Amino acid sequence: MKEYRYLGVALAEAQLRRVDAMAQDLGTSRSAMIRQLLDVALPFVEAGHGVNLTRLIAIIESTQAATDRLLTLADPDFAERLPVLTIERLNAYHDA
Repeated sequence: MKEYRYLGVALAEAQLRRVDAMAQDLGTSRSAMIRQLLDVALPFVEAGHGVNLTRLIAIIESTQAATDRLLTLADPDFAERLPVLTIERLNAYHDA
């Protein structure tokens, strides 16, 4: 299990509401949500890129939509099994 260090962070009220809403939607804690956001953003910043989460999510969603369409046409049975396989891989390889 990971060890965490405690620190105080001040957020704007609007930021806190957004973090809390996301945490509630995902069924996780505020702290876990902030850690997830940092895990996504830090690699981009470290690589010298800006962080535009809206653009990132749009790219992911458009890629997902195209992949869904192509898989459904090519192999409908596999396309139906894909969500379960994805969750299995998340659990096996990404500590989900």
